[in-house]
Amino acid sequence: MSAAVLASQSTTRSAPSAGDAVLPQVFLTTSVASTPSAGRTLRVAAGGNLQRALDTAIAGDRILLAAGATFTGNFTIRPKSGGIPGGWITVMSDGQLPPEGTRVTPAMASAFPKLVSPGVVSTLLTKGPAARWRFVGLEITVARGVTQSQGLVLAGDASSAQNSSDKVPSDLIFDRIYAHGQPTLDLRKCIAFNSASTALIDSYVSECHSAFDAQAVTGTNGPGPFKIVNNYLEAAAENIAFGGAPVWIANMVPTDIEIRRNYISKPLSWKNTWLTKNLIEFKVGRRVLIEGNVLENSPVAAQPGWAVVLWSANAQVGCPWCITEDVTVRNNLIRNVAGGFSLTKSYDASSLGMQNITIRNNAIIGLDNPAVAGNGRVFAITYTIPNVTIEHNTAFSPSNASFVWDGQSLSPNQIIRNNLVGGPNFPIFSPLGQGTLAWNSAAGPGSVFAGNAVAYASDWLNAIPNNCYPQSFDAIGLVGGGASATSTSATLNSLALSSTSKCHNKGTDGKNPGADVNAIAALIRGVAP
Repeated sequence: MSAAVLASQSTTRSAPSAGDAVLPQVFLTTSVASTPSAGRTLRVAAGGNLQRALDTAIAGDRILLAAGATFTGNFTIRPKSGGIPGGWITVMSDGQLPPEGTRVTPAMASAFPKLVSPGVVSTLLTKGPAARWRFVGLEITVARGVTQSQGLVLAGDASSAQNSSDKVPSDLIFDRIYAHGQPTLDLRKCIAFNSASTALIDSYVSECHSAFDAQAVTGTNGPGPFKIVNNYLEAAAENIAFGGAPVWIANMVPTDIEIRRNYISKPLSWKNTWLTKNLIEFKVGRRVLIEGNVLENSPVAAQPGWAVVLWSANAQVGCPWCITEDVTVRNNLIRNVAGGFSLTKSYDASSLGMQNITIRNNAIIGLDNPAVAGNGRVFAITYTIPNVTIEHNTAFSPSNASFVWDGQSLSPNQIIRNNLVGGPNFPIFSPLGQGTLAWNSAAGPGSVFAGNAVAYASDWLNAIPNNCYPQSFDAIGLVGGGASATSTSATLNSLALSSTSKCHNKGTDGKNPGADVNAIAALIRGVAP
């Protein structure tokens, strides 16, 4: 079975509005029924030779590992020939598993078979274009006492050895996996996707931390599509990151990336122990959907503690085709972060400029509170980024600007509409001034700033027309009162506008400015505590 069979065209997703970023065109199908393993059953008892089973298996086989057994080694999967046409090799526990579609927890995984690296080399890795492997109900880790590890799961090769598409592994599914480091382990990568048609679903990934960059999920040298759905993802530097290292396959951009219903977090105690940065970062990627996630805990440390960082970067070696474009971030709850969204055209003049970004219906609670403080910007937009839509979002800053531009660039088709934002410190700002002065420094042809409710932005001094300007948090008319605007204990419902608000139904679409909190609540139900 090729990657195209694992992938299914999406025709039922909600249609984008005119001018929106293009959504992923391929969404991976990952049900157990879609990955048949109807061939032989190979059992590996406690103390058995797992690598030999991996080497012996052919398409359609199932490898059943003894529940609770520990298998120590650095396990490699390779390309296969023979077996059942279209069959998958499934590696799984022979014990009871949580039902398909259930995110595992460490408690659930207590009886899983354990794959344990004894040293610095990764626990599970691919060699060459391995294809059609599914891993289910396993714990993947590193032995206690080891001080440094390359990674837990390396799907594909980030080095120059993987320099053409025929060398890329594909059709890999990691399902109900408990992958974790150890409290004192310097672990650079928990899961690396330098592959094609690869999914991480219903899994728990934790203790990903290093004195350098560490990610729960990362990818630099694989084309996608990728599915990252219904996981707990914990990492110090970036919880999810694409790009930032050399791309060795000419004209390759990771494409069709689905990031949905994940709980994305980092312990604040790591700030002074491990290198901590942001939550989600893209330096390269095309047609990305980030939807229905809960993102939390991003303090100012090695970087400003953003929830989401988007830009294009030509990483270290020549990559003139590298670009970040067509990214949609919608219906997410963001909590306890120093800053909201950082959008930057490119890292340097040799990078293609980022374009086509849609940020819609997201809510931020507890922005720049004392536990994470030092940033406070909600949307920071730097240099010319064509086709940016920021619409129906809710976020309040106690310390910095809601919209801040560099004052040097005019971005065409910049649509900033129907947001509920504000704060007492220059809520609409660029180095050239506030309000209309700031907007005029950023708004290229086709741009719109309308239907927004911006607290503390003067309704008479440099005011951008066709917006609502309550003069305090109390004056906004939030259901939870003015204090909920910056409270870390606010709820989604408390951030909705009341029917008596002066900004009620003042959006350009006749609706309330700000996020549809009921829609967010429905999409994140069960995602996080």
